[in-house]
Amino acid sequence: MKTKHIFYSVTVGLSLLTSCKEETKYEFPADVTTILKVSDIGIKNNFSDVWAEISINKEVTANSLVEIRALLQKSNSAAGLSETEIVNLSADRFFSLRNFNFKADNKIVIEPSESIKDIEGNPISGDNDYKFYIAVIGKDNAFSLSAPKNLRLSSQSKYSGKYLGVWNDQLIKNLLISMIIFDDNTGRLYYTKGFSPCCGGSQDATFEMTDNADATTSFSFNQYLGNYPPGTGGHCEALMSTLGSLKDEKLLLLNSFPFSDCDGGGRTVVISSLTRQ
Repeated sequence: MKTKHIFYSVTVGLSLLTSCKEETKYEFPADVTTILKVSDIGIKNNFSDVWAEISINKEVTANSLVEIRALLQKSNSAAGLSETEIVNLSADRFFSLRNFNFKADNKIVIEPSESIKDIEGNPISGDNDYKFYIAVIGKDNAFSLSAPKNLRLSSQSKYSGKYLGVWNDQLIKNLLISMIIFDDNTGRLYYTKGFSPCCGGSQDATFEMTDNADATTSFSFNQYLGNYPPGTGGHCEALMSTLGSLKDEKLLLLNSFPFSDCDGGGRTVVISSLTRQ
């Protein structure tokens, strides 16, 4: 007698419980950008006269940034500045930055090119009042627009500009330095020729200028290095002051001055060949 085998085919419906959530779009935190300083440092009467330093919110990482745009709008302009308008501006109406060279404290320096027009397509010119904006575009089309900073572009400037020179004292010989003087008679000193700090931080020294009645100008420097001597986390603070005058609108002549800092005292500094670029 044969045994009859009966097979039951049971179909089990497996319900895959997948959570079909939409991927969350990236959004910027509040206050993405702060314009720390914007200044007219040239007499070319175009956007290249503008120098700006901004800071990016530390919650915003470099890989979440796509583009930073610097924009100028005439102060008396009635044009709006909506996200749609800014995103769709033609490329000649803003300065674009896509490689982000962060300095200390998430700071970025903006130095626009000369061919850029204002947001309405007008050539940028001296003796005009502008509003300076920074627009930031991030991944997933995240967008942020800074509060504006007022900027007066002048066709003439007594001191403001970028300078290159040479530092000498008893310890340091023929050090190429660079200096920026802003239109508010403040400035920054760098112990490099490239307008970048030698030792961390955003600059190697700051300074203020005061015009004197005898046609000279007083310079008061405040040295504060980001990390010096290297690896110590020290700041090598020092104060220094001298007198100066501008010759032929290009050569800045500074008197020698006594100097003491963490490298030692009893030195006399001579800054020579300080020439406006």
